Amino acid sequence: MNIRAELLHVMQDLHIDISKVTPTTRLKDDLDMDSTEIVEMAVALEKRLPLTIDDAALGKLQTFSDVEQFLQALMDKQVAVS
Repeated sequence: MNIRAELLHVMQDLHIDISKVTPTTRLKDDLDMDSTEIVEMAVALEKRLPLTIDDAALGKLQTFSDVEQFLQALMDKQVAVS
């Protein structure tokens, strides 16, 4: 599963301008995402991916790359448990 593609798809669904997204793009500073939007992103990701996402942990992540790596680690952990 392509985590980056899923993440970009969810962000686009939330009307975030993904043309600005690079690995170092900061969610709050560069994309103007607030805590509500970050929670909405987590909920949307949970609907698309077989994951349970800790909203508080996700909210502490700074960049797109941080989120991507966080999600990949969750996926890897999920696969290891299965």
